[in-house]
Amino acid sequence: MNESQDITRDFDTTSAIAVVIAIFGIIAGFMLTTGKGIDDPTFVTRFLIYAVLGGGGLIFLFGVQLSNFITGERRLRAIIHDPEDGLLGQLKIVSKPVLLLLTSFALFLPAMLWLAKFSNTFLSAIPFRSQQITVFANVYADSVFPALAENLFIFIPLSLIYTWNYKTFKKSNSVFFWTINLLVIPLLFATLWRFFHMAVYGSSEVALLSTFIFGFLGILMTMVTMSFIPFAVFHFCTNLVLSLKYNQLLSSDKILWSFILIEIALLVSIWLLATFVFKKKDG
Repeated sequence: MNESQDITRDFDTTSAIAVVIAIFGIIAGFMLTTGKGIDDPTFVTRFLIYAVLGGGGLIFLFGVQLSNFITGERRLRAIIHDPEDGLLGQLKIVSKPVLLLLTSFALFLPAMLWLAKFSNTFLSAIPFRSQQITVFANVYADSVFPALAENLFIFIPLSLIYTWNYKTFKKSNSVFFWTINLLVIPLLFATLWRFFHMAVYGSSEVALLSTFIFGFLGILMTMVTMSFIPFAVFHFCTNLVLSLKYNQLLSSDKILWSFILIEIALLVSIWLLATFVFKKKDG
């Protein structure tokens, strides 16, 4: 795939992400009115914060694509879905966005559910803030908002550092390039992820250690696959299970699987729609 095709694919994928966010934003607005969210200042504040974070990340991505399109070269390499630059690009389940999305769900959701149902300590140190809104709105806000907004926002500095590493060491020193990609960057952003969540978890060392490990694993899988998708799905599944647990829905298998199937069907159908609308033939 040449530079021009890379730029076109980046723009298409960014547009698909924008469609997904727009649809989820409409659903969130619906919940603000019908889910009693508008009456809960905490919910409204969270919604606005995530809107700023996610919107800022999306504007950055489109700005990168516009700059690359104008110059005709990828001066800034925003990590959206570039599997050929990762370690697993030759695998079809990694190279195809929809397959990677479904595979990520198949791996992470059962793992999170198993840990939550059979481990008394899993996620027990993570604080939970109850909100006076409908249960579905609560679960939706706790799982969808962070998975999209926080990940988009953190990808701004991540793309900047990766671009520097790519231009500096990709061709001249592959050992340095991969050491930075697979060790330095994950450690750096795990630390940033920890400090970012101090506003939520305060000084709870156990909770902050959990977020550090979570951030490290998330960024590591991003750098291995060179895709936005696995970390976003990992983030979504973890927060979904956490919210189900604190809303006491894990004890009811019928309700539990109803929530899971609804959210997965929503995510997958929207992604399929977005990729279909913006799909281009490979050159």
